[in-house]
Amino acid sequence: MKQCILFIIIAGLLTSCEKNIDFIPPNQAQLLVVDGNIETGKYPQVVLSTSINFLSTIGWNQLENSYVHDADITISDSTSTQPLIEYTIPLGAGFNAYYYSVDTTKVNAMRGIVGKTYTINIKYNNQTYTSTSTIPFPRLRLDSIWYENIAVKEDSDKVNIRGKFIDQKGFGDNFRYFTKRNTKGSFLPGRNSVGNDQVIDGTTFITKISQGVDRISDTTDTNKGQFMKGDTITIKFCNVDKGVYTFWNTWEFSYNSTGNPFSSPGVVLNNVSNGALGAFCAYNPQYKTLIVPKK
Repeated sequence: MKQCILFIIIAGLLTSCEKNIDFIPPNQAQLLVVDGNIETGKYPQVVLSTSINFLSTIGWNQLENSYVHDADITISDSTSTQPLIEYTIPLGAGFNAYYYSVDTTKVNAMRGIVGKTYTINIKYNNQTYTSTSTIPFPRLRLDSIWYENIAVKEDSDKVNIRGKFIDQKGFGDNFRYFTKRNTKGSFLPGRNSVGNDQVIDGTTFITKISQGVDRISDTTDTNKGQFMKGDTITIKFCNVDKGVYTFWNTWEFSYNSTGNPFSSPGVVLNNVSNGALGAFCAYNPQYKTLIVPKK
């Protein structure tokens, strides 16, 4: 009886301590957002926009209005410096996307070269921002890929993809990977798309390659990282430098822990100076394609 009374008292105390807290974060000043990349053999691409407040209602008009059109951007590779000009991509329904790149009509338009370090310099709104990234040599290679059938009856139409990787001796190799299903798809990064050779340095190893995730339209991995029979699968495996690894590692930790009350707060470590958000990333990609039979 005493225990029952004690329980009722404690429950009453806990209930009486409840209090609704209404927290509305203040509007923040707009920051420059940089989404840039350069790949081996390809022209650089830089998308500039301004940040949007956390509780804003986001629609096509607001997204298009967030693009930055009047920036002065150059890219350097220690040998030459070239200006970037703005390009427009029609999306339909009167909306457009925009990005900056070199003048691709010129014979000497800059493309990514393995081993070179690239620096972008952005002048916008009386501020200067810089970011540097290096296209590394392919010290960590994707040697081969294959599929394995799944024994579970409910998943008999799915397959796992495995890859064989070879890492050269010497710590410091970092990677990021993407996958594409069928010819009409696009390359999507894995849910945890980056890694390094801290554990696998100098080894040959085999591991599962999970399907990439569309973080805009599909926040759940309904296939558990698996592919479907009949798919044409392409793996894009990229060697990246430490700055690119750190940015995406911290970004994905923050993204994957959103809504988890037991996770610690995440800080995304950008590689752009002067308080800008985002990153400029250099990639050295390797591609492997596999066609999975329908039966």
